Amino acid sequence: MSKKVVRVFIIALSLSFLTGCSTKSSSHYYKKGNLAMSKSNYENAVNDYMMAVQINPNKADYIISYAQALILKGNNEIAIEELDKISFDKDLKIIQQNNKKIHILKGLALYNLGRYEEALIEYNKALDIEELTNLNLDILLYKAVLLNKQELFIESIEILEKIIDSDNTKSEVFATIANSYFMIGDYDKALENYELAISIEKSNFDYHINLYNVYMKQNNLNAANNVFNNFEIKELNTKTSRFNQARIYFYQKEYDRALTEFELLANDSFIESYFYIGEIHSENKDIDLAINYYEKYIENNNNLNQNNYVFNKLGNLYMKKQDYKKALNIYEKGIDLYDKSFIQVFKRNEIVVYEKLGKYEQAYEKTKEYLKEYPNDDSAIREEEFLKMILEEEVAYESN
Repeated sequence: MSKKVVRVFIIALSLSFLTGCSTKSSSHYYKKGNLAMSKSNYENAVNDYMMAVQINPNKADYIISYAQALILKGNNEIAIEELDKISFDKDLKIIQQNNKKIHILKGLALYNLGRYEEALIEYNKALDIEELTNLNLDILLYKAVLLNKQELFIESIEILEKIIDSDNTKSEVFATIANSYFMIGDYDKALENYELAISIEKSNFDYHINLYNVYMKQNNLNAANNVFNNFEIKELNTKTSRFNQARIYFYQKEYDRALTEFELLANDSFIESYFYIGEIHSENKDIDLAINYYEKYIENNNNLNQNNYVFNKLGNLYMKKQDYKKALNIYEKGIDLYDKSFIQVFKRNEIVVYEKLGKYEQAYEKTKEYLKEYPNDDSAIREEEFLKMILEEEVAYESN
């Protein structure tokens, strides 16, 4: 789920808030928070809303707005704590409206924390509330994204097609369907839906990247290269436009040009640049520099569900350095995020690290646990037999 979609949805949610009477001082800070939110200054918004809440802690609108700003700033756990303070079990219209907003925001925060099953529960609770039905299509979209995270791609597609029956103007719906088809290997359907998404929102660079990736999967190099040749960035006068131009250089393997642009953006605190700088150094076999920038990216990126790929890259780089303890630590952090698209990789790599550390008993136990979840992994079955043989030999050696 893109940051842009989350930001737009939260802004739309804000517009549905009802205002009421309050003390002058709390109202003053609340209005300041609204102004900061309108300018995407989430840090100031958090501070202003917090002051409003401290002065008037019984005002639901204040706490909900405070939670929105916290989510956009990346403070998801604090947002959940605040939202848990104000859910009411009364069948009044205003209370049910607030409860719906609370469930939606908790779902967003839990999604950002990688707690997908809990997030899905919150979205279902929101859909069960009959008020604010204008938000239901967006909730269904978020639910579909969560189902993708749980590898329930067909179920996700079914929900998304229902959304299209009601509204076929949302580019993110077609993009999410395309993602689902991509994951199940139906690349023709993925192409069709990415192209529909692009037809609605031509300037969305991420859609073009995804289209590029599908063509690469099909080994259609000419079509892949044409994706970026046909994407025009008219003016490089914003960080985002410069970032997208740098990404074009990156995907066209013009790494020197890309690195120059990403480093300028990194100096300007553009966090996403750290990831691509890490990727370039990884491609160039500069392991220490790659590790440095991947770690910077994780340190500054509060959206944990986006970090799985980076955790995997970091763990693999530490393996190359033969720093197995650090690799193990990284893989365990990845397992804690519990993203189904990566957790099997993390758990498999965890076994390899224990072997490298000579901890065969732990490796054997982890392999048995792994095979309970993934019983058809032939290499893991052979690994279990190998580890069992080693442990039996150790016991026989010690007994002699």
